[in-house]
Amino acid sequence: MANGRRDVVITIEAEEETQWLLHPSAGNESCCIFRVPQCLVEINTKTYQPHIVSIGPYHSGKPHLQMMQQHKGR
Repeated sequence: MANGRRDVVITIEAEEETQWLLHPSAGNESCCIFRVPQCLVEINTKTYQPHIVSIGPYHSGKPHLQMMQQHKGR
């Protein structure tokens, strides 16, 4: 104890086996990003607009997504 503060040691044990949540084909050439057909967008515009993060080129440059774009660059 130095200067009235306590030193704390935290030990983290690693798990032996990682349980993967992604399907083995994720990131494979068979995965694609498609544009939503305009007829569906017209029914409810907000349903198909990203709120936090955009994946792919369709919504890049939107002002409300810029913070996450900067974060993705890290």
